[in-house]
Amino acid sequence: RYALQDGVTIALNTALLFVVLFYVYPLKFLFTYLVSAILGGGGMAHFPDGHVEPMLKGNDVYLMMLVYNAGFIAVFLVFVLLYWHAWRKRDELGLDDRERFLTKEQVGANVCFVVIGLVSTSVVLVGGPHAAGLAGMVYTLIAPMLTTYYSVMGRRFRALAISPSEKNRIDN
Repeated sequence: RYALQDGVTIALNTALLFVVLFYVYPLKFLFTYLVSAILGGGGMAHFPDGHVEPMLKGNDVYLMMLVYNAGFIAVFLVFVLLYWHAWRKRDELGLDDRERFLTKEQVGANVCFVVIGLVSTSVVLVGGPHAAGLAGMVYTLIAPMLTTYYSVMGRRFRALAISPSEKNRIDN
């Protein structure tokens, strides 16, 4: 979006690639487990020799939820940092008032995702292994949170028939 190619941007993009590559396997495993459980497979693994055993045992669900949350938080934290970096370089990039607003809006939207991940992690840590399902349900808060956030930000954006006092408020 900003065509930044400095060291910070390269480092953050590298971190994002690493996190996504690390995050894909636990996400695939969790998805496979949930589909199996929902479609009547009971979360069981079926092996070629015919034996069947649970995909997750004991505290595995608890640990899997913690890994999932860590990856989720890390991905969106990198996005926060990337947009924050662009915000810090707003003058150098020559961003106009609307572009500045949209950059700050994206910082906030990605913070919303980080908050959801932190709430889910808190539910797992406080509730223990039996709270993993509830922690997963926390992610259903994404839709109402972002709907509210973008509704508020959309009103502010439309009001950007920008006055000098409004410009100062956005920049600070």
